[in-house]
Amino acid sequence: MTTKSLNGKMYLTVLMGLLLLISMISCSKDRAKDDIKDAKSVDELANGTTSDVNTNERITDYTSVAEFLEVNKPKVQTFSFSASENIIAFTGEKGSDISIDRNILVKPDGSAVTGSVDVEFIEVLTPGDMILAQKFTTSGGQLLQSGGQYFLSLTSEGEQLSSNGYYTANLPTDAPLSPMIVFEGVENAVGFDWASVDSTQAFVEVLQNEYSMFVPEFNWINCDYWTNGTGPITDISIVPCDIALESFNVFLAFPSINSVMPTNPDAATETFIGQNVLQGIDAIAVGIGIDANGQLFLGSANFTATAGETVQLNCISISEEDLLAFLATLG
Repeated sequence: MTTKSLNGKMYLTVLMGLLLLISMISCSKDRAKDDIKDAKSVDELANGTTSDVNTNERITDYTSVAEFLEVNKPKVQTFSFSASENIIAFTGEKGSDISIDRNILVKPDGSAVTGSVDVEFIEVLTPGDMILAQKFTTSGGQLLQSGGQYFLSLTSEGEQLSSNGYYTANLPTDAPLSPMIVFEGVENAVGFDWASVDSTQAFVEVLQNEYSMFVPEFNWINCDYWTNGTGPITDISIVPCDIALESFNVFLAFPSINSVMPTNPDAATETFIGQNVLQGIDAIAVGIGIDANGQLFLGSANFTATAGETVQLNCISISEEDLLAFLATLG
């Protein structure tokens, strides 16, 4: 083999090695650029800063207001207590305190409870909670002032438990209203309603920062009182938003008495009617709608109720997060 041919082969070998090294470096740089780009995109999405994020981005594609309310209703909180625990006591996420002596618990056959106890609990304390839970503070169509409501269910080894005595439920408040009595959730011809419990069977002590309730039943329980008889009442007409919506509901919130009532659509006038509203009370009309694309809309109007008043709603598109935040401001 000549020196010339040897040198040529060595040159080709070195050249191929250099080209391979350059290719590897180039690919590495491209991957690094992609990694940086991906990392930036993830960071922007996490912080909501990327221009690609829709400010009205939907968590769920809803087809009706009822579906939105169902998905976002106050959640069920669960607690468990062993057979050795004689006091069933817990605090809800919103600050409600429940205390039950095991001795008042009975099984369906009337026997005492000796096993573990499982609790389901729902707190509905503010007007926003009441709208989402669809548990309105009216009784027989009459507006109530409210200290809040809750649902309580106890089971042991799969059996539903009842009470043969009293337990205490303390609901937190920053602005106590007085007087208050206990209402129980009932089903009647119009659906769900609140029925007052005889004051000899249940009662409420209004304290500085809480309503202390003494209750004999596990069910939907409400700390409320009547507003009818405290002044003249009227019906309020709500004119809906001038937008094509697939679903639209209107509620009337009364922050000063921590209360909410539904309205009924009136086809003849193309309005929503709130009935038996106390004249002179400050209120907020809240309209929630959804269009054919699943986009949420909100319309709200503050007003003071006067005889035969008509209130106009103007709607804006809104994100699910912002709509929930708005409802939280109602009280």
